[in-house]
Amino acid sequence: MSRLREGGWLKLFHSEEGAMATDYEQAIYNKLGINFDILNAQQIQILEPALKHIYGSALHIKDAVSVDHPGEVTQSYINLFIKLGGQVIRDGIQSLSIEGNQVALHGQKSYLADKVVLAAGPWSNDLLKCVSKPIPMCFERGYHRHYQFPEGPRLTRPIYDVDSAFVLTPTTQGYRLTSGSELNDKTAPDSFVQLDKVSISAQQSTYLGAPIENTEWRGNRPTLPDSLPAIGPCPNQDNILLAFGHQHIGFSTGPATERLIAEMISQQPTFIDASPFSPARFY
Repeated sequence: MSRLREGGWLKLFHSEEGAMATDYEQAIYNKLGINFDILNAQQIQILEPALKHIYGSALHIKDAVSVDHPGEVTQSYINLFIKLGGQVIRDGIQSLSIEGNQVALHGQKSYLADKVVLAAGPWSNDLLKCVSKPIPMCFERGYHRHYQFPEGPRLTRPIYDVDSAFVLTPTTQGYRLTSGSELNDKTAPDSFVQLDKVSISAQQSTYLGAPIENTEWRGNRPTLPDSLPAIGPCPNQDNILLAFGHQHIGFSTGPATERLIAEMISQQPTFIDASPFSPARFY
């Protein structure tokens, strides 16, 4: 995949001792066979010359990968789906209803389906409540903004400044700066307070170009009480399968969810144990 980068992920600490305080995290990496290095200040500069000299230690998680344009990756999934015989219909579905043994979807037009996969992210409950009990959900709202690349060295991989609580990653659209999660209703007004604060920290970390106009974004990440997604048949409606609640990691866990759902619909053994994700745990 042309969008894939295999240079790892750099987790940065301002102090020399910061990376040494990650024993539990390192134990997980060792248990799962994930390669990583502990870096000192000099090694950080060799790996990423674009960083300013403010970091005393780091974890370089070498087996992590990233992409430089998530939207194009998603479009490639859609293209593959169409190539394999799928059809894309764009409509604003407002409600669901049960019509005999089928599910009706009501938007600008109405559609009937033998099976429906409800994967509407933070809006999933708005549709689910039409035909069944909704699932408890909150929203981890996240924000990002793009900056132009500066002249001179650029970052070559995503960085996570643990102490200043921001992530900065190079994309085809410049640097993307992201802040922490905001727990709020999905319809609450936008608040860029966190993003404005970490933009100052990011400027202290590396050289940023000017902010790119109209790149401020806010997303509603759907989060369930146990931090696991709901994947599988709706207990009250077997012809509706749920696939939502992935928090802020749906981009990476979405393909695995799609495989599980496909195996369930075709009544094949699932490639992993799907019982921890069963929606039945909320009913």
